[in-house]
Amino acid sequence: MSEQRQIPCYCDNLVEIEVPEEVDLASDPEAERSIREGSFLSVLCPKCGKLLKPEFPVRILDSRAGIELFLIPELERGSFLLGKSAYRLRDPQQGRIVIGYPELVEKLAILREGLDDRVVETIKFYLDQKAQSDESLQILFRAKSGDKLVFHLMGLRKDEVGISNIPFSLYETIQRELATRLTQEPFDLLLAPPYVSYQKAGPEAAE
Repeated sequence: MSEQRQIPCYCDNLVEIEVPEEVDLASDPEAERSIREGSFLSVLCPKCGKLLKPEFPVRILDSRAGIELFLIPELERGSFLLGKSAYRLRDPQQGRIVIGYPELVEKLAILREGLDDRVVETIKFYLDQKAQSDESLQILFRAKSGDKLVFHLMGLRKDEVGISNIPFSLYETIQRELATRLTQEPFDLLLAPPYVSYQKAGPEAAE
């Protein structure tokens, strides 16, 4: 099922967009390509030609691979972290909430690489701690390249993206220790489904 929505363009024109409630990548591989390329749910304003990239709640499935992701708009991050969101997964233990489009792209890449997102988020936690930045830092997994995991760090410097290549051996070490970490702070909070993220203990959660 899908719903017709109207979104305002910068030129004040109202643009119609069809928003699906659910997308199954197993039957719609084109949708996965559009997610990876950044064109998912995008629409051109017929009046000024501006490309609009709104975010709406959408359930993303792969019925063959057993994947369930639920995209929550970035604007609703605070309310979700404060427990004021009504969005639910079919399988709260195996499925994952993602907040904002970049997290959707990232989580899908993690799953397609066969990685455990809890281990990836643990690495991101340590990268964030090491950066010691007073600014809001966003860290995203990008790819597995040989024996390295590639992460992008946004916010260290204005208009620049930092790149960190982490040895896969570190991933394997953390994976072996994961059962213990899940019982320790702060990982008992950060890695608890359905929203598995190093950002879970950020400013929004403390409000």
